[in-house]
Amino acid sequence: MTSKEKDQIDVVADVASDTTSNQDLYKAEYHYEVTNKWKFFFLNEPGHPLNADLFDGEDYNIDTILSYEDDQRTDKKTAPLWKKIIGFFWDPIFLPPSERKYMLKIDFFIYIYAILACFIKYLDQTNINNAFVSGMKEDLNMYGSNDYNLLTTYFNIGYLSFSVPMSILMKYIRPSILLPSCEILWTFLVMIMAVAKNKETIYGLRLLQGVIEASSFPGLTMLIGEYYSKESLGKRMFMLDATGSVARMFAGYIQAGVYTTMNGRYGLPGWKWVFLVDGFISIPVAVLGFLFLPDFPRNSKAFWLKKKERQFALARAKLNKKAQPKPMTIKSIIKTFTSWKLWLFVTTYATGVIGLNSTSYFALYLKWLKKYSVQQINLIPTAGSAWQFLSMLIFSAGSDYTGNRVGWICLNEFIGFLSCLLLSIWNIPFGALIFAFILGFGTLSAQTILMGWFADVFYDEPDLKAINIGLGNTIVYSFNAFLPLGIYKSNEGPRYNLGYKISMMFFIIGFIMAWVFWFVTNWYNKKRDIEEEKENSKELNA
Repeated sequence: MTSKEKDQIDVVADVASDTTSNQDLYKAEYHYEVTNKWKFFFLNEPGHPLNADLFDGEDYNIDTILSYEDDQRTDKKTAPLWKKIIGFFWDPIFLPPSERKYMLKIDFFIYIYAILACFIKYLDQTNINNAFVSGMKEDLNMYGSNDYNLLTTYFNIGYLSFSVPMSILMKYIRPSILLPSCEILWTFLVMIMAVAKNKETIYGLRLLQGVIEASSFPGLTMLIGEYYSKESLGKRMFMLDATGSVARMFAGYIQAGVYTTMNGRYGLPGWKWVFLVDGFISIPVAVLGFLFLPDFPRNSKAFWLKKKERQFALARAKLNKKAQPKPMTIKSIIKTFTSWKLWLFVTTYATGVIGLNSTSYFALYLKWLKKYSVQQINLIPTAGSAWQFLSMLIFSAGSDYTGNRVGWICLNEFIGFLSCLLLSIWNIPFGALIFAFILGFGTLSAQTILMGWFADVFYDEPDLKAINIGLGNTIVYSFNAFLPLGIYKSNEGPRYNLGYKISMMFFIIGFIMAWVFWFVTNWYNKKRDIEEEKENSKELNA
């Protein structure tokens, strides 16, 4: 118990002694303790136990652990070839056995939930597109020029409106409570879509779905950023983003399977069954979140972490210079939103991602050809999702292993530029056009690499890391909510001449901004290193 808490109890005791009996005093203290436990369960306040007592009675401390573990690490340069190959994809192979076991445990429990949660999230988002081309358009009379785009627009409005508030909420409510609870809520919204009678109901549900889902991705990236070092972040962020690729593939397979086997069953068309199937598999995933998510290293009470492993968590947080997450005040919020670091990231992040709109219209192009069945229209785009998964794995692992973030991002932007260039030309052989559509799916790596890059550079600023993804997604979703309505009009498809050119422009800007981010962060790192050296010199001379 902190001195502040003791003072509060003393105040309670003084008041109670003047006006109540000893029994009333006991009730007052009991009420305080119960209230404090309730707060600890939900909030991340500075006064709460932060595993600070983990080293009480031990003959070693955090520095002892760090010194021992550093001596036991394997140098990448001198490691045998087999370790280098494994380390390209799983870097803990270079750690000593005890720390490697801890990291394996963290990877397992965090990512069992994170991967499944992101899979469900992307599945819920993309199934609306599959449903549209699988009968929903005809059943709900969605023949308007922008009816298809409005499905995305309403979702984006909800998402962008609550991305930042949800990120701030993560500073108060434990991730192990907030994230699974939100998943249960949006699952029910998706299932309700199966009984929608008109497009207006679908639009309203998509709006609410966006509001609730705004917690998921920023929350998970913030949590992961607290547990991993710069050698690991790119690949771990890839594992989150890559679930989108897998989910898009499975969305096609599920929709094709459901349409074939369930269409007309119990009077429901196939596109409605896919929403119900999503719900059936989502609830168990949310339950896993309550059990598996460990919260933050300094306040984790996860049942699956032993005392030694919690000590490792504190030691790694110190090694990686992770600042303790604290509730944000009005002053800290203003300071964060006026920081050049935040807006540098947001500009680089948004310009590198907005161009991805060009891949959203592949299925509509296939339907326009009038030569493929509904099942084929759902399955063919999964080739793009497979390429997206592979490219993200190669790019993120490569950026972690080489440390050259800017080079891999620029290669990503060039791929997007080439895809949009071919699509804007349009009058090219059929095979080349299909290649251009599929090639464009491989441009999500910039987002993954940049998230790890930012967490690596600004490791000591938890408020920035709490806001950056939420605000970045807000900007991206703002563009995606309204930009397609003007440049990807439904009645102009599938040759969106203006749309592909605008997307190409964003890839060019993203290429330039990657180099701007590299230049500014290099300058900032050198400046910070000089200041830290001066501080260390003062301490030694003191």
